Amino acid sequence: MDVFEVVKVTVRTFDQKTIALGSSRFYKSSNHLLVNSKQNAKVPREGTYDAEMYRILTNWLTKVHGYEITGQWHLDGICDDVIEILASGSVPKIKKHFDHVSKYVNQLCPEEVWIVHFSREDSIVIRRKVKCHALLA
Repeated sequence: MDVFEVVKVTVRTFDQKTIALGSSRFYKSSNHLLVNSKQNAKVPREGTYDAEMYRILTNWLTKVHGYEITGQWHLDGICDDVIEILASGSVPKIKKHFDHVSKYVNQLCPEEVWIVHFSREDSIVIRRKVKCHALLA
């Protein structure tokens, strides 16, 4: 199974109202990151995206195809791949998630590891592209 395709289809299926409610009901501060040109904006926590991804993957892969989905996103039956969720993270937070995933890799020996970063930060693609490439180097 192509994990990247599964993630893309899952994200496209997100209930946008649920994600939007995450900004007002289950949120964190964007701190210094600009969201709608403002700092300290309310943005959805990782748990908002995590719960929505779990809901969709369970309804799709478990009920339809019989795969086992666990809360840590180790997809049993798909080579024990690992998916880590991050929401509106600064560079130090992103680095922390990379370190966290390294521990999973050492313990689980997965074939694939994915870090999915959801962000509402203004101009994230322009500013983070160079920074994220530096993280991978």
